[in-house]
Amino acid sequence: KYMSVKTTSFFIFVAFLLSPALTVRSERQTIISFTSASSVSAQTGPVYDSYKGVKIGMPAAEVRAKLGKPKEESDAEDLYEISPLETARVFYEPDKTVRVVSIMYSGDMNLAPTPKTVVGTDVPAKEDGGIYKMMQYPKAGFWISYVKTGGEGPIVIVTMQKMAKE
Repeated sequence: KYMSVKTTSFFIFVAFLLSPALTVRSERQTIISFTSASSVSAQTGPVYDSYKGVKIGMPAAEVRAKLGKPKEESDAEDLYEISPLETARVFYEPDKTVRVVSIMYSGDMNLAPTPKTVVGTDVPAKEDGGIYKMMQYPKAGFWISYVKTGGEGPIVIVTMQKMAKE
């Protein structure tokens, strides 16, 4: 079934909570980055670097040209309902360039990407069927995560986020 905007936001928030560590870079700017032993920097480039042509750092006008009119639109973020089983949320920097792209797949899991197509490797599922893997690509300037919830009615969330500059 189709999931509401509140449900979508909740699962994006859950994906952030599933990460091993959270760092806020400054009091005024909440740039989130994740670090852990399992999320080591990749030596090669990312295998998944865009969603339907939308990339980190792209201007909002180009995003809207590629994805069409969002269901909800603002200077800070846009929500797209690609289908009843796929939604995308794009968050923007103050300069109106892409900071985060988060895509949620529900229902038919055959329509969702696999961990290998997102993070470049197969990832074993936990007992409940849940999967989590995150890769950092400092040279590309972003990290990407793959989250699949466990249990009945799983949801897959793929998130790309601009990395904070050191």
